[in-house]
Amino acid sequence: MPLNNYGRGLLEKSIDETISVIPTFVERLRNNIPEDFMIQKMEDYAFGFVNGLIIGNFLGTYGSAYFPNPPPDLMNEIGEVMVRRARDIREAIFKAG
Repeated sequence: MPLNNYGRGLLEKSIDETISVIPTFVERLRNNIPEDFMIQKMEDYAFGFVNGLIIGNFLGTYGSAYFPNPPPDLMNEIGEVMVRRARDIREAIFKAG
């Protein structure tokens, strides 16, 4: 089952809203990473964390209402949107410094 326009719009909105708070997130992250995490590149950690946050939030809201067990083709489509928007997310992380 493909992602409809409403769902795609919610995913895009979630990405945009998350990008808008990345500077605050990066600042808090930079000051609070436990040494036990042994993170070598904060930017890579932040990128992975933000991607997981976006997908988790999307599946928690839209997915729980429409797809308690999202089919693989839907997850692939969500992944395609995330890949397309990866540059925007990464740029926000690097600008936050």
